[in-house]
Amino acid sequence: MRVLSASFSAGLALVFGVARVLTGRVRHAGLLLLLSCFRVIPVIMLIFWVDFLLLLLFKVDVPVLFTVVCAWSLLGGAYLAHSVCAGISSLPGGQW
Repeated sequence: MRVLSASFSAGLALVFGVARVLTGRVRHAGLLLLLSCFRVIPVIMLIFWVDFLLLLLFKVDVPVLFTVVCAWSLLGGAYLAHSVCAGISSLPGGQW
């Protein structure tokens, strides 16, 4: 479960971190707000919301393991996306 969640977190972090660097002001602020919301929400609430939203969207009872992996992936991806963005932003202009 940890390896699966960490791999999804890394993928989300790479996508959102690079998107924060490449987007304009409005989209950058929107991504920052979205990632900050995922970072602020406690993990237990995120697990509850993911479980509730997946039930509403797909009309099936999803396994608890899948819900926990999704919640931990969103949380880890949000934290790592800030690190990816900071790492890319620290490079000089010609290297990126």
